[in-house]
Amino acid sequence: MAGLTARLAAEHRHLRSAGGGVRGPHGVDRGGQLRHASARLGASSPGVNMPCYVIAHLRFSDRSEFRTAQAKFARIFREAGARLLAADEEPHCVEGDLTADRIVMVEFPSVAVATAFLDSPEYDQLRRDRAVMADATSVFIRGIDSA
Repeated sequence: MAGLTARLAAEHRHLRSAGGGVRGPHGVDRGGQLRHASARLGASSPGVNMPCYVIAHLRFSDRSEFRTAQAKFARIFREAGARLLAADEEPHCVEGDLTADRIVMVEFPSVAVATAFLDSPEYDQLRRDRAVMADATSVFIRGIDSA
């Protein structure tokens, strides 16, 4: 797993210094299929070095298996530089229909770090492991500059 951290750090440094693009954010649809956005983000794009967030709505097919794997998932995110901000198995729906059994919100230090992680083999394996335990709808959102 140390290799993941080193790869993400190197990718982040490369993107910041070289001005290269990163593959756009993507989500996972309820069928467990990865969807890549068509847009490419350059290192100088507004918000690329701002924190960004992944919010996942999970619908369990095997809650006990998910609980067993939860520590592994948390470790993979943590080693990628992400920080768990919130996780709730009793979310209160304010508006609309909510079908999620659990909502999770994770912060990444930048778009570059998040997209490198979301495109990594480690995340791909996590996504495949999770797909047998829960359907997920995940969204990627950029932070805002409050200054």
